Amino acid sequence: TSVEVIARVNDLFYPLFVVTITIMPLLLSNEFYLRLLTPILTMPFQNLASSSFLTLGNAGDIFILGAFLHMLSNSNHIRSAIRHGSLLGFFLLTLVLFAIIAVLGPKMPANLAYPSYNLVQTIHVTDFLDRLDLVMLMIWFPTVACKIIAIYLALLIGISSLFNHRNYPMINKPIALSLAL
Repeated sequence: TSVEVIARVNDLFYPLFVVTITIMPLLLSNEFYLRLLTPILTMPFQNLASSSFLTLGNAGDIFILGAFLHMLSNSNHIRSAIRHGSLLGFFLLTLVLFAIIAVLGPKMPANLAYPSYNLVQTIHVTDFLDRLDLVMLMIWFPTVACKIIAIYLALLIGISSLFNHRNYPMINKPIALSLAL
């Protein structure tokens, strides 16, 4: 019903999420095949741009912040938070895409539904640490769930502002039912 609950849950899990993303290249260091990265500059620019189009959805989540700007009072803190958050988000996204291409190659991730999950499944540090995907999913799921809930709340706030009705929990059930259908 409010953004504060999502922000508090995200404050707990987001640092763990950042740590798991940043240590992934270290954990995958024995799986890197850097020759998979070499043909990226030889392909035409149209192919490179069309392959990057799918990640635009992850980068587009920054625009969801506009729905919550009316809840904050100090504009300097808002600009600073958006700047630092977007830089960190783009850095993490670039790191994950680099690891996906360096480990799985450019062709195999195109056929996978969740290439980052398949990337985590390839982590084999030792003989007994080969199922790290369950640990990472326990950290990733609450973070992704908070993101989806924030997008849904932004949708509710946007629809309620169209009707000049600030009571967005009132339209929660009809919108949820229409999305479920």
